[in-house]
Amino acid sequence: MKTMEESLRGLGFNQYESRVYLSLLQHGPLTASEVSSKAKIPRPRVYDVLESLADRGIVLVSPGRPNRFKAVDANTLVEILKKEERERLEKKFQKYERIKQEISGVAPKDKAGGENVWLLKGEKAVHTKIREIIDNSKEEIIIAGNKNSIARKLSLHGDALENARKRGVKIRIVSTEHHKGIPEETIKLPAPRMVIGDDHAVLFLHEKEYNNVLLLKSKHLANGLKSMIKKR
Repeated sequence: MKTMEESLRGLGFNQYESRVYLSLLQHGPLTASEVSSKAKIPRPRVYDVLESLADRGIVLVSPGRPNRFKAVDANTLVEILKKEERERLEKKFQKYERIKQEISGVAPKDKAGGENVWLLKGEKAVHTKIREIIDNSKEEIIIAGNKNSIARKLSLHGDALENARKRGVKIRIVSTEHHKGIPEETIKLPAPRMVIGDDHAVLFLHEKEYNNVLLLKSKHLANGLKSMIKKR
């Protein structure tokens, strides 16, 4: 029982909620007084906990004198918790979007002739930028590298690439081997590891390290890399 209680607390239940749910699941239906005794919760608190769980649909109430309570089964519980989590995430994402709009209104637009080459550090930063390049491309995306690096990018960004393809974006894979899952042109040539979009490119300088990755913020540089590959 203790392990199950800890599992529920890991899903967001507090101590009293987890005790009440498990007691009802094991012994229910029960009255509030019986729940208090089984779950070892002070009676004044058990009413609040039962009402809270009932409001969430986790506990069912059978009206009477007194009322009796029953816990929903595990499948129903998980669906309720998943729905709650989705709603929490949706609210959080909406908050992120509002903050993005606020920040965008404050930050000045990039000036022409500004810095075009930046250093990315860390795998997370690199793949966040790659995803951004894929999502923002409207014309063409080129992904170049060896077999393992291509496979890694397809694994992480396959959904974004598929969405880009549906938008009409041309996708080219530059590698010594054909890669399944991308029904676009594969150029069978050795090439440095890179991802090129319409006006940005990510260029890997080292075979293994993520701390030596260049971000090129220039349509001219991006087109230059594309031309270099296509001429080979």
